Amino acid sequence: MEYSAKYRVSISTLRRRIKAGESEYQFTEGKYLLRDVSLPVEPMVISTGSEVVAPPTKARPQNHLSSTNAEVEPTVEKLLSEIKKAYMQILQEKEEQILLLRSEVSDLKTLVGVLEEQNGQLKRKKESVLTADPKFELDLEL
Repeated sequence: MEYSAKYRVSISTLRRRIKAGESEYQFTEGKYLLRDVSLPVEPMVISTGSEVVAPPTKARPQNHLSSTNAEVEPTVEKLLSEIKKAYMQILQEKEEQILLLRSEVSDLKTLVGVLEEQNGQLKRKKESVLTADPKFELDLEL
């Protein structure tokens, strides 16, 4: 596009010359890079009987894609806006999940604390029963 604007050559002409092998170029990262030299202009000659007249010069558009860009930009902005909304919604859902998980972790910590306390009470009760009467014997008849 830069070459097209600088030398006032249409993009379609550049593409045609690249395809025909008339221009030196490199294809890098999805872009055609052209050597910064003016391409030969194909002169047009109009003959009117006995004299030769140069064709009238037309003002060439600098970039035939400018109208396309104007149409594409709102679409791109709209899509970008939709992507941002979707991303924000996903972030909000993840925040809600994090809050729920934190609540569950807190509940589990409380439960672990209660169970450890009950386990300690049972151990103390068992030790007190065993140490209360060391002479305790079972009288069983066989």
